[in-house]
Amino acid sequence: MSQSSLKQEQSGIEGSFELDVNKFKEWLQRLGITHIVSIDDEWTEVAKGTYTDAIESYLQLDVEELASQFAIEVSDEELDLLDENEIDTVEDLIDKELPSNLSNLKEKIEEVFSVKKVIKPLENLDNLISSISKELGIVFKKDSKPNYEELVKLDGRILFLIDMNMKSVGLAEDSVIDVIRLLKKNRADYFDLAIVYSHEDLNRYKQHDSKVAYINDYLKNNPEALKDNRKEITEAQYKYLLAYQLWGINKTPSEHHLVKELLETIEKAAFGYSLHDFLESKVLFTQRAATELINLTEEKFNVLLQDSFIEGERFLDILNRTHESIYRGIEFEQIVEEGHKYKEIMKNVMSVASAKDEMLVNKIGDQNVMKFNRKETFGRIEEGIHSTVAKFNLVEYGINELYENITTGDIFKIKLHDVAEEQYAILISASCDLPIRFSNKITDKIERKKESVVLSFYNSKRIEEMDDNEKKGMIASDSSIWPIILEDGKPYVLNATNKIFTLNGKILDLCTFTSTGEAILEKQILNMAIPFKSYHSLKYLTETIHPWIDEVKTLESYLGNAIKKETIEDGGNDLLPILAGLKYSIKLNFEDSKFEIKRIGRLEKSVALNVVQNNITNLSRIGLEKTPLR
Repeated sequence: MSQSSLKQEQSGIEGSFELDVNKFKEWLQRLGITHIVSIDDEWTEVAKGTYTDAIESYLQLDVEELASQFAIEVSDEELDLLDENEIDTVEDLIDKELPSNLSNLKEKIEEVFSVKKVIKPLENLDNLISSISKELGIVFKKDSKPNYEELVKLDGRILFLIDMNMKSVGLAEDSVIDVIRLLKKNRADYFDLAIVYSHEDLNRYKQHDSKVAYINDYLKNNPEALKDNRKEITEAQYKYLLAYQLWGINKTPSEHHLVKELLETIEKAAFGYSLHDFLESKVLFTQRAATELINLTEEKFNVLLQDSFIEGERFLDILNRTHESIYRGIEFEQIVEEGHKYKEIMKNVMSVASAKDEMLVNKIGDQNVMKFNRKETFGRIEEGIHSTVAKFNLVEYGINELYENITTGDIFKIKLHDVAEEQYAILISASCDLPIRFSNKITDKIERKKESVVLSFYNSKRIEEMDDNEKKGMIASDSSIWPIILEDGKPYVLNATNKIFTLNGKILDLCTFTSTGEAILEKQILNMAIPFKSYHSLKYLTETIHPWIDEVKTLESYLGNAIKKETIEDGGNDLLPILAGLKYSIKLNFEDSKFEIKRIGRLEKSVALNVVQNNITNLSRIGLEKTPLR
């Protein structure tokens, strides 16, 4: 490499170093760090002298003297070889060319120097943080062990840099979680961050799952740690929350590497700690909302029951909305309460998110934003990330088991009378047309506003079987719905066909009276849903559905007196499915006594509304829901 190339490379390294230092300083300022506290038992070693001084003093020692100090066994043969090769000092042993018989001793001696190199990483840390702290007006403290009485007196936000193994000062061989626990206990009203800076193996800190396993092992050996935990937080929640507070970097003698690692880790730690505080708040608010719901009087629950009865909805639905209403009230109370830290938690989350947004801006650069997003989404599909959280964010799959009534966004698998293959459809009728309720008086027949309902058809494709171009097309499409988990448990995409279909609503009602979502025409099976149904649904079942089932299964209802009775009886089994299919458009399975339609799940409300708007804009009316206790 030429001299000019070497200079350019060196200049690039120096430029990168300065850039990383400046970015690290920006993070310290953004996070409002007022103190940096390094807790490391090895600061006592640094106090004895510099790294260079330590190395120099050991190099001049006699080999036997150094071996004696560090309990290194030297054999008689090795002693003879040292004399023969005129090796007196440690420096001679390291620098001279040696016979193979002395290689083992040389390795042991060099190991001593690797141990003493603990001084260099702390020297670098001292130089770097001292310089940054002076420039930013941050207080930098170096302690060989934590002094909680002194730390609690410090005002402001602290960045802690903590060693893992502090056995030499009476702490555990792995004291990280102990220290974090006690810092949180003694400084509960602050938003401190902690980063591990250690020689130890930190692979367990690399992935969230490995952190949780590490915490689990810790709790098995230290069950008393859970006593510090708030009673509203379960053991499982404690483990998952604590994982957001574990971040670490390995000690390094390279100042450039140190800055790079500090920058990358403070970015992750800031994000992790803000998430920890946010998620912990959500857990506590949810628990409190549940407690307040429990504390409602029977009189108030009776009011809720009456409201659900009048509106024709399930009592369970208004109970869920009441819980949500209480939760929102608690959240509002914490936001406006002076001095409460919830607003500060929200600020920290958004501050970190804003910083990461800036990082994304740099990452995207001059790329087309939509192309970048599609590329990233494609990568997540390949990794299978969509098969975890996203599938339950998009669709509610448990509605059949609870016999819930149909509503806008319900997904169905359908086999039409004149079409061989199965298709999928989404209910897009306006939600105010779907509830079954009294039309005027309680003595009136219970029915919905419109007898017919509207569905929009979709084709399905298993995502794992799609080629790259199909996946990219799926990501680019505004009308594709994915991931949807179908009966085989695999993720699929539903692609709009732009076909709309009108259907007798009673066929879909049948799906709500079975735990499988099937449209079964057997009264005894439908009656199994009775314990889960409201007064309206039960009245509707006996007054409307039962008589209609008799009608569906009776040939005279289709033909009247058009043909002789004996002809009907002779060919009834063959004729009925045809006539039913022609009248209702859905294939009738006469042997299994059911229509070939099955409810799969329910789209999340905002997605369902988007489907409606993409199909027929005048069906996007929102149904009335009674405000709890209004």
